[in-house]
Amino acid sequence: MDTSRFPQDLIAAQHAWYDLDERLARLPARPAGDPGGAVDDGERERRLHARLQELSLYIAGHPFWETLPGGVVAARIELKRRVRAERAARAGARGRPRAA
Repeated sequence: MDTSRFPQDLIAAQHAWYDLDERLARLPARPAGDPGGAVDDGERERRLHARLQELSLYIAGHPFWETLPGGVVAARIELKRRVRAERAARAGARGRPRAA
């Protein structure tokens, strides 16, 4: 599959989806019914989940998928694979010392 055909806005949306998913995973767990500061944390978490859902709908409903003659599932998997690889490469580059 020619992954260079993915539109930039679709790639950016998938990156944003992973960013939000990672942010949600880092939120501290809150005990059920814990009123201590939970309103602010709960509201932030709710907004992050709402944005994640918006991005999911944007990605799933992107017009690009309609341009494919077949293999939409394979293309969606390839988009995720490509974005994960880009993210891993960026993370690796940040961890390496710079050349002099």
